[in-house]
Amino acid sequence: MKINKIIFVIGLIVSLYSCETKEQKINNAKDVVEAFATNLSFDNYDKMFELYPSFQEVQTYWKLPNFSIKNSVLNENSIILTGISNKREILFEVEKIDGKYKIIKSKGLSSDFNSNLYKYCKKIGCIGTNSYDTDISKICKENEFLFNQLIEEIKGNIENNVHMANHTVTKNYGYASGNITLKNNSRFTIPGGVYNLYVNYFDSKGNLLFTSKEMLNYESIPFGQSKTIRIFESNSSSFKKVGISLEITSSNFIEQIIAEYAEGINCTYTDNL
Repeated sequence: MKINKIIFVIGLIVSLYSCETKEQKINNAKDVVEAFATNLSFDNYDKMFELYPSFQEVQTYWKLPNFSIKNSVLNENSIILTGISNKREILFEVEKIDGKYKIIKSKGLSSDFNSNLYKYCKKIGCIGTNSYDTDISKICKENEFLFNQLIEEIKGNIENNVHMANHTVTKNYGYASGNITLKNNSRFTIPGGVYNLYVNYFDSKGNLLFTSKEMLNYESIPFGQSKTIRIFESNSSSFKKVGISLEITSSNFIEQIIAEYAEGINCTYTDNL
């Protein structure tokens, strides 16, 4: 009987010492997240993957300079921690696995998070509200080729649908001068600073003789609207015809259009742009 009592007391003492308080659990979770953020800064992969095993599936990610934990919530089986690094909010979910605290999920650490590619994937139904960094990274990687292909399609559509509406260009004493009116027949407004506009000079057979670059590119060209430029070109006595061409030099605005307006269902783009 005495032996049973001793065993019971020892068991009770062990259980009391082994039972973590709420505060201890949260502090242990914080230690893991802070250790991960530190090792992330130095690319200490072995330690990073030990603290956050599934992080190996995140293709590209942000470093976390000046990281600080701002909030913590203890759930039944996990601790949710939110922190900030250079105004970027990051969420971590931590669990105790085989006696050790480990990060099992994060959100906002993947550099794909909130990118235009991410927004496109979300718009077409690939990413849900419960998608975390590992899911986001995988989904964005899988859809990156189609996203870039769509950028190139829209870029080509814009370039091929800016035409010369009319012109008053004439030749006098080896100089070409006059007005050229162009029209944006594409479905998209072209912002200033993202394109080059060229005037092309042809012989009577339609062969390109030379090209001059015009400086209209600081102005936006709204869809369906026209713009008129004044040209003055020397050494142009041999040309017979003129034309214009437009080259998109930065596709950032196209990415933003896709991110905002693309539509789809079940992770399939419905070709609405």
